[in-house]
Amino acid sequence: MELAREHGLKVVEDCAQAHGALYKGRYVGTIGDIGVFSLNVNKTIQTGEGALCITSDDDLRYRLALIRNHGEAVAGPAGYDDITNILGYNYRLTEVSSAIALEQLAKLPRLTETRLGFVHALSEALSKHPFLRVPAACPHRAFGESGSCGCLATYYVYPLQFGAEEFGAGRSEFARALAGEGMSFGAGYVKPLYMQPLYERKQAFKHGYPWAAPENRDIETNYHPGACPVTERLHYERMLVNEYVRPPQTLDDVMDIARAIDKIAES
Repeated sequence: MELAREHGLKVVEDCAQAHGALYKGRYVGTIGDIGVFSLNVNKTIQTGEGALCITSDDDLRYRLALIRNHGEAVAGPAGYDDITNILGYNYRLTEVSSAIALEQLAKLPRLTETRLGFVHALSEALSKHPFLRVPAACPHRAFGESGSCGCLATYYVYPLQFGAEEFGAGRSEFARALAGEGMSFGAGYVKPLYMQPLYERKQAFKHGYPWAAPENRDIETNYHPGACPVTERLHYERMLVNEYVRPPQTLDDVMDIARAIDKIAES
């Protein structure tokens, strides 16, 4: 935030999958100028589809309200002179979806506590395997109370780092063995953004903008394989993810993962 303020930049936090998470004692979404949360069917709380933005800046709040509603005030003149970048969109969440979101929000502590219970049990069961690295635990007493580091992950997915050397076979072989036990783990998560065609070809907008903008012509930008080797190694060689750590799964369902991995390790 200090760097952003130094250069006159606004910070938009992508909290789409982190409802209720804490960072250094602060809820994510409250650190930057705007926090954005997804409410689609896969998220911790959901309305089927939709999203919301939060901010403590009155000007940004009003601009967001205009942007979601065709760029218009609901009734009467807006009395607002700064109309830059306010175009007509229809991003309105329906009243029914909003009512569902409010009820879901009330359930967030319980839903997150369930996830954390699943994660703790699974990590404890899997930490004995030298070929797996479980997520680092940030000490916390209970949901809503930060631990010594003031951080709390809420685990949209459960990630593992896989060590092919320790296992004696590659990640794809391990994933196939898991599939044979009825467990579906994703190999990697999503391709690094800079390796998406839009960035590699530098064609986000017509005529190559923003890379071809005059003020950027002397800036070297790298969007090619090898730009972030640690990220690429995680995605292509080491990372395994699953989404089982949430209702309607039970603790016994989640522990089926540990039992399957135990069986594979023994064989």
